Amino acid sequence: MKKIRTILLSMTIIIALLFSSTLTASAKANQAYSIGGDFHSGADVISAADYWAMCGYKSYYNTEPTYAYVSNANNLNSDILYFSSHGNQNSISLPNGISLTNGTNNSSSKTVGIQSYSLTNTKLVVYDACLTASGNTNLCTQTRNSGADAVIGWRVEIDADDAFKWQKRFQDYCALGYKVHLAMDYADSFSDYKFNSDIKNHLIYGDWLQVIKKTTASAVTMLSESTLQTTTESVNRIKDIPELTCDYDNINYQLIEETISRNFDGFIAQNYEVTVTSNSLDNSTFVIDYTLKIGDFSTKSGYTLIFRDGKTNAIYDNTINFSTVTTSSVYSVSNYRNLDSQVEAALAEATNTVLHMDDGSKVTYQTWDLYYDVETSCKYIKVQTVYDYQNTGTVGSFATLYPMN
Repeated sequence: MKKIRTILLSMTIIIALLFSSTLTASAKANQAYSIGGDFHSGADVISAADYWAMCGYKSYYNTEPTYAYVSNANNLNSDILYFSSHGNQNSISLPNGISLTNGTNNSSSKTVGIQSYSLTNTKLVVYDACLTASGNTNLCTQTRNSGADAVIGWRVEIDADDAFKWQKRFQDYCALGYKVHLAMDYADSFSDYKFNSDIKNHLIYGDWLQVIKKTTASAVTMLSESTLQTTTESVNRIKDIPELTCDYDNINYQLIEETISRNFDGFIAQNYEVTVTSNSLDNSTFVIDYTLKIGDFSTKSGYTLIFRDGKTNAIYDNTINFSTVTTSSVYSVSNYRNLDSQVEAALAEATNTVLHMDDGSKVTYQTWDLYYDVETSCKYIKVQTVYDYQNTGTVGSFATLYPMN
């Protein structure tokens, strides 16, 4: 079902398919299209449409797209395109058996090939899907080659809940008038994702300095290039520091940890797991996360530093206040003699979720970790399940928390 999210009056969309080697059309200027529907009952698609409307576009969403709708040259040449879907390096799978690929059109197989289009009007395309930016050539690079000013995709499998949370933060900052790369930094500056480093493993091809927001409000390009502004979600979360330089290939962890320690009492580096996530082709932009571990259990409490062009002047305090935890053996994996059976049960429960989809989807692989929720004092086996969606070769990913006993 197609919906419009805008403060303007609705207008009829005329579907016009042009048959040529490269489809060109009069662009739908000042319009945005959000398409998907397989995750969150389409709530992520609707939310994206709301944010694009706040950016000043006549914003449409469609959670039950037809082939004619997706392949419409006018729609694909709109200012903003957002797709929430299952993905791989070369394609994404949309509802109703439609595929958007880095090839050419094939109506008999419901394949929309991005090579068949000239995206000369398109400012930003977001492929909110697994693996769309993996490899040297992929769906993102071809979309960029077809004319889009900027394209965002992911190099790894991403959890559906993490993706929704990241997108809302990114789109919120776009709606505030921030440049695209700063909106991405804002979304990356949190630690409350289930798979923290995975959702930050994205790439943007093209113009990351552009402002998506329209109208006179888009003039706020002077919003901080260094430290992201405080919002309701991030009050007192940002700690300004003197500029710190860092080389991705030769990280000075001692300097970083001394900097964190000077600014935050009680920081002990040995209690934190460190992950480094590059989100640029030349590794000039990357995220360093220090995530608290309690014994063998991971948490979502920690600190984040974002280096752009190898520099940062802020630490994002994502620590969560909780009752003091002793270092007793209860937080050691050796304390759980029945751990193997609990892990087996956790993996089976997640597998059943895929089986109950009853659409031909199959589990590709699973990983697990011990997780401690510092807010509820509950311990879990956290499982990531990656699955082949409907035997299409595109994949989805989700997390489950299995309570430990």
